[in-house]
Amino acid sequence: MRYILSACLILCGLSGIERVIERGISPQSILDALRSPLKVGPILTKAGRSEQKMVGKSAVIVINPETGKIITAWPTSSAQLSKLSK
Repeated sequence: MRYILSACLILCGLSGIERVIERGISPQSILDALRSPLKVGPILTKAGRSEQKMVGKSAVIVINPETGKIITAWPTSSAQLSKLSK
């Protein structure tokens, strides 16, 4: 567990850590979304920043593909999970 928490701290920017904590996302959920995503969105550029969404079984993670840092995260909804599991 210590390794997973350390990896999360390295991967997350400060605002990413805040979002993960606020929304109750576990380190295991982050790793699942990054290692075995159900869906990987395209790289988008907003306000000069790149971002990419990765949907896992229990969390959706938005990363900056240039830095690898987590921008934000939220729990995967049951409707989204159902749609992707078909």
